[in-house]
Amino acid sequence: MHITVFKNWRVCLAFIIMAIFVNYNIISAADDDETGKYGRENYGDLEDAISAYHENINKIFNDKLEIMVEAEDPITEPPSDDSPCTDENVSTYCVAESAIVEYMDFLAGLQEHAAYATDASQASTTISEMTEYAASRSQIISLEKEYALKALDMALAVYNEFQIMYPLHKEYQDIIKVLESYNSALADFRTTLAEWPSDFIDASTTDCK
Repeated sequence: MHITVFKNWRVCLAFIIMAIFVNYNIISAADDDETGKYGRENYGDLEDAISAYHENINKIFNDKLEIMVEAEDPITEPPSDDSPCTDENVSTYCVAESAIVEYMDFLAGLQEHAAYATDASQASTTISEMTEYAASRSQIISLEKEYALKALDMALAVYNEFQIMYPLHKEYQDIIKVLESYNSALADFRTTLAEWPSDFIDASTTDCK
C-alpha cells in the first residue's frame, strides 16, 4: 500500500479551500434560491446548526476510517488527473475535499445566523437583553469559525497519521501471529522432548544401570 504524506497541513488546506471556494461560489451563484444547509430555515437555533455540523464532520471521518479498516486493499491515493473522488477513496485528499465542502457550508450557515440578533426560538426580550444576547451570539459565531478550521486541520493531520500507521499495525499483527504459531510449535516440541529419559547410560561402561 503506497501512501502519500502531506506534511504542511496549512498549505494543503489553503490550496484545497481556494479550489473548492471558487467552485462553491459558482454553484451558489447559480442556485441562490436554495436554502443553506446550516442556515436559519433548517436550523432555527445557532447551537443546533453547530452541533449538526460537528456530527456531520465526525461522520465523514468515521465512514472513511471504517472503509479503510474493513477493505482488503483500500484506495489511499488521490484520484489521477481531474477525476472526482469516489466514496471508496480513503485518501487524505478526498477526506479533506469532503470535509472542507462541509466546512464551507457551515461558514455560509454561520453568516446567515449572524444576520439575526436572536435564535428563531428565542422568546421576546427587552432591548437590553437582546443587545447582550446579540453580542454573545456574535462572539460564538466568530470563535466557531476559527475553532472549526483548527479542529478540521488537526483532524486531517491525525487521519493522515492513522493512514500511515494502520498498515504497519496490520503487519505487526501478522508478525505476532507468526510468533505465536512458532511459540505453540516450540511448546509441542518441548512436551515431546520431556518424554525422553533425562539420563543416558554411559556408553563407556559395561555395567547395566
